[in-house]
Amino acid sequence: MSAPTPGANVVLMTVSDTDAAHALYKAQPTPENLHSVVETLKPTIGYTLASLNAAQDPVMHGKAMLAAAEAVKQYDPTKGASLPTFVTSHLRSLTRDARKSRSPMNLPERTQLDRYKLEKAKKELVDKHGRDPDMVELADYTGLPIKRIEKIQKGEMAVGTEGEESGLGHSEPDFEQEALHYVYHDADHTDRRILDMRAGYAGHPVMEPKDVAVVLGLSPAQLSRRSAKLAFKIQKIHSALTTQ
Repeated sequence: MSAPTPGANVVLMTVSDTDAAHALYKAQPTPENLHSVVETLKPTIGYTLASLNAAQDPVMHGKAMLAAAEAVKQYDPTKGASLPTFVTSHLRSLTRDARKSRSPMNLPERTQLDRYKLEKAKKELVDKHGRDPDMVELADYTGLPIKRIEKIQKGEMAVGTEGEESGLGHSEPDFEQEALHYVYHDADHTDRRILDMRAGYAGHPVMEPKDVAVVLGLSPAQLSRRSAKLAFKIQKIHSALTTQ
């Protein structure tokens, strides 16, 4: 009998890991176990995004991760299809979103270049750490100020103009944002990601708590406790700034 090819071993290991993670999730359907299943499906998610020409789009990546989680919840192994095949079929619903994300936008050339730089950095940091980076990590890696990253990320969801790029007309102090900045820079990675996804820090799309829990592998209770502590810290600093 000839030895199996290295590629075949990788596929078998991936399917085996996915099946084992799914079996554990069915036995104990916790957010942490759901997150573990989705992690094993990253090659499938990446391949599907590539087929949609959206492999470098961080917004589409986030949508695909959440769609994969929903597919895992709906999967029935008795129907015959493997979980990766079922997830791939489910992700095809993102075709319209992928097409929309590729629509040309009225962005200044500098913004287009910085956006490319930012998306490239996100992919490299995901490859390096095996997780999505927070905004401090992105700023350190790219050399772009967080304010600049915020403008770029907001530009992914709205048409930008040269006038908006200048950032003029914001002379009044925003103590709430200042308090958020203080807390963000003093937080650990998980809390930073919570502020990214729940407070929309630096232009990150705001997400529902249940989706944040899945992405971070937290239980609803864990997410709630962390969120409450962060809100308390922000409010405390905000009060100090406004009473100076």
